[in-house]
Amino acid sequence: MTSPLFVAEAHEAIERKIRDLINGKGDFLSEDTAGSTRAAGDGIQSIIEDSFAAILVAPS
Repeated sequence: MTSPLFVAEAHEAIERKIRDLINGKGDFLSEDTAGSTRAAGDGIQSIIEDSFAAILVAPS
């Protein structure tokens, strides 16, 4: 059985939610950390973790 998470429409919706979430949090890096890929990755991970359940909820 294939997980509904891997159906094209589902993963595309999740991708959009993550993109919109990250784009809406433009201030998660300071001027000092903006050049650090590790700081960016840690910041993005934190944003996704905080909203993980909402990201995976199917649209009604």
